[in-house]
Amino acid sequence: DVVLQAQILDLLRDLVAENRMGLLLISHDLAVVTEMADKITILRHGEVMEAGDTARTLSEQLHPYTRQLAQASMHVPARPRTHVAGSARPLLQVEGVTRDYPEQRAASSRIVAGHPF
Repeated sequence: DVVLQAQILDLLRDLVAENRMGLLLISHDLAVVTEMADKITILRHGEVMEAGDTARTLSEQLHPYTRQLAQASMHVPARPRTHVAGSARPLLQVEGVTRDYPEQRAASSRIVAGHPF
């Protein structure tokens, strides 16, 4: 529910501030991402469609998929981002992210001693 979500996000925000740590947040909820993230990467089927500063990326919406996500979101608040002094270099940089799914075995496949064949 919305109240529990707000409490969890507040807890995460406090942990980040108190421990001076980064947070990797994966979500379809652009309102939450806008509220929590300085940087955003828009992925579609495991491929990067757009990446950059959250406020700029969501306001410019250069890629059609970013526009689709924004239109599908009920509310994407625009709030100014504050720059944290000394954070010129990223705490985490992710490159070459891919997504793989295991093969699905037919319902008739057999398992003996825990090993499919």
